[in-house]
Amino acid sequence: MNRRQGFSELILFFAAAAAGVYGLGRAFRGDVLWLGVSAAALIVLAKQMSRIQDHWPRRRDEQ
Repeated sequence: MNRRQGFSELILFFAAAAAGVYGLGRAFRGDVLWLGVSAAALIVLAKQMSRIQDHWPRRRDEQ
C-alpha cells in the first residue's frame, strides 16, 4: 500500500464513521432514512476492517 492509497482509505474511514454517527443520531430522532445511511456506513467500516491482516507477534519457542 502506498502513501496515497493509505491516506484515501483513512479519509474514507473518517467519512464513514462520521456518516454513521450522524445517521444514528438522526435515526433516533425519527428519520428512518438515516438508519439506512448508518447501516451502509457500518458495512463500509466492516469491509475495511476485514481487510486488515494484523497478527500478534509470536514468541520464540523456549525449550
